[in-house]
Amino acid sequence: HGAPEDHGAKAKESPDAIVSGPRELPPIVTNLAAPEGTWIRLEAAILVDGLDAKTADILQKEIPADIMTYLRTLSLPQIQGGLGLQHLREDLNERVAVRSQGKVKELIVYTMVVQ
Repeated sequence: HGAPEDHGAKAKESPDAIVSGPRELPPIVTNLAAPEGTWIRLEAAILVDGLDAKTADILQKEIPADIMTYLRTLSLPQIQGGLGLQHLREDLNERVAVRSQGKVKELIVYTMVVQ
């Protein structure tokens, strides 16, 4: 019998390991373009499938900055209601796909708080 393998979620992947599944992004907090003083906090993850760990780590660090830059251009009315939220999700997924050159399958939004 060989030594038991460590399948723990916190195990450090080697840079060339192939990873799949959701990878949490740090919380994204920024102000909206309008009305003044309106803030948004977004908690999300990227869904990767068959990426090397190094590329996934890089995307996990780069994508939040892109999302933050985009959110700063929005006004509150643009993201209100079901239709606004649907358009926001579509726009964010499109941006993530462009940034990752199609390597990220989806952006999963866990929570969004506007105040």
